[in-house]
Amino acid sequence: EMCGRDWSSDVCSSDLLKLATPLYMLHILDRVIASRSHETLIMMTIVTVLAIVTAVSLEVVRRRMFMQWGNWIERSLGPGLFAAGLKEKPSQPASSSKMLRDVATVRSFVSGTGLIAWLDIVWAPVFAGVVFLISPPLAYIVITATLMTLGLGTLNERMTRDSRDTANQARKDDREWVSSAERHRETVGSMNMSANLAERWSRSASMRLDEGMRTQTINVYFAAAMRFVGRCARISILCVGLWLVIEQALTLGTVIAASLLGRNAYSLVERAMLKWRDMITARRAYDRIKTSLAKDIRRQVSVPRTKARVPLFIEKVSYRYPHQPSPVFRGIDVTLEPGQVLCVI
Repeated sequence: EMCGRDWSSDVCSSDLLKLATPLYMLHILDRVIASRSHETLIMMTIVTVLAIVTAVSLEVVRRRMFMQWGNWIERSLGPGLFAAGLKEKPSQPASSSKMLRDVATVRSFVSGTGLIAWLDIVWAPVFAGVVFLISPPLAYIVITATLMTLGLGTLNERMTRDSRDTANQARKDDREWVSSAERHRETVGSMNMSANLAERWSRSASMRLDEGMRTQTINVYFAAAMRFVGRCARISILCVGLWLVIEQALTLGTVIAASLLGRNAYSLVERAMLKWRDMITARRAYDRIKTSLAKDIRRQVSVPRTKARVPLFIEKVSYRYPHQPSPVFRGIDVTLEPGQVLCVI
């Protein structure tokens, strides 16, 4: 809770300072040029530079804070999930490696730019509202561009969902094939199975590459469409703004300021849409982590840790393989002193 208060205030300060540049452009174009005051120009430049330095410093602090948070998540959840995965039955789909990959996915989303992009998107309506205070027609352009970017990002995610799932499954099959072949290298070599395994791996890899190519192609088209919307929005704001300047409804400073604010608004949405896939992947990993931790029942270890150096007594131990009538050995009595190792072959 304390950490939440700290970084929430940091986010607010960092995003609010993005208003420094539009305000600077508004005042120097509308007031400094009219007053021809060198002192006002110098003081406003100094104040704006200080605001930019503060914003950059807060951004660095925020990034480092999220990086530390991501590391804390993996350090805190990793051991418990590792132990929970080892307790699962062999028939269960969960395993320690899968759980640890889920933790790594959440950590990379938190410590990277994905979470920051989705936190900053709440400021897009604020910037659009400031543009509306300057000029409602310019605000309508910003809102339209923002909604179009949001729609393109949503459509992109839905159109690539199936191909991404197929590519991920094929990638998982690739890893399993390679891992299984490496574990049974001697058997594969002695039975001359390498050619057949390579052919099956090639089919799985081809499916992964085809689906990955399809996903990347769609992503390229939608990314280009979002860039097109952003550039058209900037041109439209300048065009309509200068039209209003000619009609003496606005000043040149307000048009430049509105252009910068509008660019901040829809660029925040565009950046969040580009991180949509990472957010969904992290959300699914987080749900699996919650399910695994909910099923985890803490048990006492069978052999507690102790500093006492005592011998180990094995008495009357027998062993028989499954479905075998007679035991391999019967009634073994062994005494092991601390530091000794027994190997039964």
